[in-house]
Amino acid sequence: MATKQYCLIVILFSLFIISCTEDDTEDSDNLQPEACFELANSEFKVDDELTFTNCSQNASKFVWDFGDGNSSTQRDPSHIFSQQGDYEVILLAGEDKNNDGVLNQLDNPDSISKIIKIDPNRTSIDLTIKDANSWTIENPELLLVVGADAKLYTSQSSIDSKTPDFVAKSDENGKAVFYDLENGNYYLSVEMGDSKSSKDGFLIYGVFQTQEDIDNSAPQDGAVIGGIKYTDVNGDGLISDDDKAQFRFITIPNDEPYVRNIIIGK
Repeated sequence: MATKQYCLIVILFSLFIISCTEDDTEDSDNLQPEACFELANSEFKVDDELTFTNCSQNASKFVWDFGDGNSSTQRDPSHIFSQQGDYEVILLAGEDKNNDGVLNQLDNPDSISKIIKIDPNRTSIDLTIKDANSWTIENPELLLVVGADAKLYTSQSSIDSKTPDFVAKSDENGKAVFYDLENGNYYLSVEMGDSKSSKDGFLIYGVFQTQEDIDNSAPQDGAVIGGIKYTDVNGDGLISDDDKAQFRFITIPNDEPYVRNIIIGK
């Protein structure tokens, strides 16, 4: 009789253990994922390596969208942003419930997003835009131009398609600045409405301030005080059709930015 009672106790205890295990499993399966990530710093620049710390709970699958066209499925990825701007970084955290090999909205994951601001790392081109047509004898200092578009092209094909590779708009100080460009050669044009950095096919150099200025400059047909001065592109000391160029050819050096005043007119 004692043996039977002992067996019954063992069976009941085993059933209790199985029941508790099943309950624990069910509770674990019902836990909802909680997406979470952190960054060690709050200020970042172009080309900095950002390491994302994943603090998500109840999840083993992850999908990151860095907001710049790149993504990752690592738990704690690192990423480098190549351009300045504000990027929305989104993390999905959960389980591949439908077993299709992809974590997406069909798996009912949790998500979290943060805006990451990436500041420029270095100045590549620093332009000050001025208006040639603002010159007067009384006020010879040219006015700054606000809202002009400085356009950079990297190839003849982008010029032909009229599709600039980079654009910067001049601010309240007449500044149009490009950041974090690769060192190399570029073609530049600046315009605002009918005013451009070239006139009649010639790049604008400035304004003839005096007769002495005219006499000491490369000979130019129709030169008058207050008139637009063209650029002697080929450096032969004479303004001719050989100097015609719609775009300014510039080179960004390795160790310092390209800094220039750009005169536009019409």
